[in-house]
Amino acid sequence: MRVALLAILMLLCPGSSAVAQTDPRTGADLITYGLPAGACAEAISTPVSFEAAATTPLECASVEGLIVWADLFEGIEGYYRVNRGGRYVLRSSLIPIYGLSRFEPPERPRPARLTGRTGECQDIYGPDAVMVSPDCRLGEGGPYIALGEMTLLGETPERLTGEAVRTRLGLLVEPSSDWTHRAYVEARARHWLSLVRDNDPAAYSAAAELYGKDADLDDPDGDLHAVFRASGTVFERLRAEPSPSMKIWTITRPEPDTVRGPPLPGDVTALVCFKLGTWQDDRWPVAPADADNNDARPFACVMILRWTTQEEDLRPGEVIEAYSITSHGPGLGEPAAFGD
Repeated sequence: MRVALLAILMLLCPGSSAVAQTDPRTGADLITYGLPAGACAEAISTPVSFEAAATTPLECASVEGLIVWADLFEGIEGYYRVNRGGRYVLRSSLIPIYGLSRFEPPERPRPARLTGRTGECQDIYGPDAVMVSPDCRLGEGGPYIALGEMTLLGETPERLTGEAVRTRLGLLVEPSSDWTHRAYVEARARHWLSLVRDNDPAAYSAAAELYGKDADLDDPDGDLHAVFRASGTVFERLRAEPSPSMKIWTITRPEPDTVRGPPLPGDVTALVCFKLGTWQDDRWPVAPADADNNDARPFACVMILRWTTQEEDLRPGEVIEAYSITSHGPGLGEPAAFGD
C-alpha cells in the first residue's frame, strides 16, 4: 500500500523541503540559491566538525560528510542511522542542504566538503516552520546549511558488512526462533517470493496494492517495471535462484514513536532478504539502507508490514498488511571483495 509506504518512508528517510523563503539578513533566497557567489568561499571559511555544523549558527563554515541529493550525512554510519528514523536523528546525523540550484548534487552517496552558512530552520521559516518544512518536524527544529561551495572528495563508498557492524549499529535484530510473529512473516515473505517468481505482474500489483507509476509496467521508475521488466536486477536473479534461503530481521527505533505511539501487540515491521548466489561469508545487510535492491546486491529484500490503525486514522481499528520494496536503490556501493 503506497500511502502507508509514504508514511513509513517519512520516518525512515527524512528529507529536505523545497519551499523557498527569503533570508532577511542578506536578501538571498537561501533555500533555492544558497549564498551569493563568493560570499562564503572555502578559503575564508572556518572548518568545523559535523556536530558543530549541526548545532551552531555560523556565518561561513566548511564541513565534511556524505552527500546524497539535498542531504549531508555524518559519514556512512550517519547515513545508516538516518535511514532507520527517529526523533533526534536529524540533528545528530543529517543536515539538509539549501541552495543546490547552482550545483549538481550526486544521486548516490559521495564524500564531500560543503562551505556555507549554518543555522536553524526556524530562522528561515519563522513560527510556521513545523507546518511547512519536514526539516522542522515534531517541533524540535533542525539545522540547515545554506550552500556557498561544494567539493566532491571521492566516489560512492562501499557499504559496511559483517555481524560486528550490524551489532554495533543496532538497526537490524535477528529475532529468536520462538518469536511470536515468525510464522506470519515467513508465510508473507514466501508469498511475496512466489509472486515475483510466478512472473505475473497483475497478481503482484494487486497483492502489493500498487498504483500510479508503481503499477505501470512500462514506467521505468515504477516498482512493477523494476520487478518484472528491467534487466539485470536482483528480482530477475531471484527468479533464477532454485531455492533461495531467507533471512529475517526486525527493525529497531532509537526511541519510541511520539507521533503514533507504541506499536500494538499484532503490529509487525520486518525486513526479509533472500540470498542470491552461493556465498558463505556474511554479505547480508547491516542496516535497512542496504536493503535497497541495487542491481549489484547479493540479496533481494522486502519489508513485511502489519499494523492496526489508531484513533487519529480515518478508519481506526483496521488491520493493514503491506509489502514494501525499494526498487531503484541509489545507495552505497557493493564491496569489490569479501573475505573467504
